[in-house]
Amino acid sequence: MTHLWLGRLIWLKFVPVILLISSLTGCVPYVRRRVLVRPPLMDLGQKRVIIGKFGGSELGISLEARQILIQKLKAVALTLIERPNLGIENLPIKNEEGDLVILGEATYYHVDIYLGPPERSSSELSNQIWYTWATRQTTTVTVNLFLKLVDAKTGKIILSKQCVGKIQNWTSLDIPWKEETAPPQIFLPEPVTSDVFEYRQIAIERAVSEFCSQFMPVYKWKWEKEALDE
Repeated sequence: MTHLWLGRLIWLKFVPVILLISSLTGCVPYVRRRVLVRPPLMDLGQKRVIIGKFGGSELGISLEARQILIQKLKAVALTLIERPNLGIENLPIKNEEGDLVILGEATYYHVDIYLGPPERSSSELSNQIWYTWATRQTTTVTVNLFLKLVDAKTGKIILSKQCVGKIQNWTSLDIPWKEETAPPQIFLPEPVTSDVFEYRQIAIERAVSEFCSQFMPVYKWKWEKEALDE
């Protein structure tokens, strides 16, 4: 019987909250829906897109960006035509092959790895204090892409955008030192670079996505009132 009364008391505590929510929402439940958000510039729709020349001072980054762009456009079933040697300077006067051309170049790529100062933590076991040391590595990868969307028939630049892709990651590295005082320089670990390639891919993808957001629709989750049947 005691448990029954406790259960009723707990339920009664939530009654004011339930009444408040009902009054604010008008008793209409909310549902989370995936909605289509139209791009701000234009919707490529059924247009034929030529993927033209990608170059720049960071050619490797540029070619990776080109492949990521192709994958994104293929994912939305656009008609793609790959012309890696086609630039603005050699666009045909009347290009009947496609409607739009995308051109790009990688203008900047930088990896910054910073090791913070040694940090000490301690624990007590059997009346003895044990010390452990670690350092925090901060890895930052930045990519700059200069991308253009061009009218294939007129050569007019529809969109010209400098896109920045950046990722920053933190990793804790153990220091093989058990003393109370700070470890000598010789004991500090070397920076870990094995993840740099993965971070570079993420940075490139973010820069390409920034460009594509101008003309590709995206889906976003949104809370909406559920329609009630009359």
